[in-house]
Amino acid sequence: MKKYKVLRLVNGDLISPFQDYNYGKMEDALGKEMVCGSFDTDKDTECGKRFYATSIEGLIYSLNRNRDNRVFEVKMGGRSVINDIYKQGYEKQTITKILSKDEVKKLIREQSKKMDWDYYHACYPVNPLELNVQFDKNKALRLLKEWDSVGASVWASVRVSVGDSVWASVRDSVWAYISSLFPNIKKWEYIDHAEGVNPFQAGIDLWNMGLVPTFDGKIWRLHKGKRAEIVLEITQEEVGK
Repeated sequence: MKKYKVLRLVNGDLISPFQDYNYGKMEDALGKEMVCGSFDTDKDTECGKRFYATSIEGLIYSLNRNRDNRVFEVKMGGRSVINDIYKQGYEKQTITKILSKDEVKKLIREQSKKMDWDYYHACYPVNPLELNVQFDKNKALRLLKEWDSVGASVWASVRVSVGDSVWASVRDSVWAYISSLFPNIKKWEYIDHAEGVNPFQAGIDLWNMGLVPTFDGKIWRLHKGKRAEIVLEITQEEVGK
């Protein structure tokens, strides 16, 4: 069966992303059927001896863990141990071809359309500091005031609604961006808002304008560009007016 596998491509060698197993040179590994002679059938074994691969929706688990990671199309067969969409082990494996980054993005974009959350931008998140777009100062100020009114409700609400275990270390405007990946959530916990309306939209809009807000207790600042330069400053008192 056709699956997809993430491997690190380092100096021509294919290396597994978690256990650092070296398959050798890519040109030698492509098209070669590999059989796991000591295949582990125990489902409770966290990382048993198996060849691992996933469907497209499982790629997010390892896709961006290393800058050398590449996605390969693989043919899997024999016995299998399927834990979940992210961990699927097989007895036999043939690495058939390497996919270009554009091919991978196309597959993930098509898969995202079938899901109830924005899988594509979860795999390829927008970095606001890399956006080279003009912004309207008056609009940015309006959004900043709206963002200020949301306050600390952001962190508690998104952690509970999306999942604390995954996102516990992410804060501030990053929380807002994460919330935009889950349009299926119509009511966010711990914050009053109209059902179906994202209460963190101001932070999302700022993010997509290439602006990242910071606050030192007295002054709000908007940062932009690869060096996160300050493009706007306003006091808390002025924001509240």
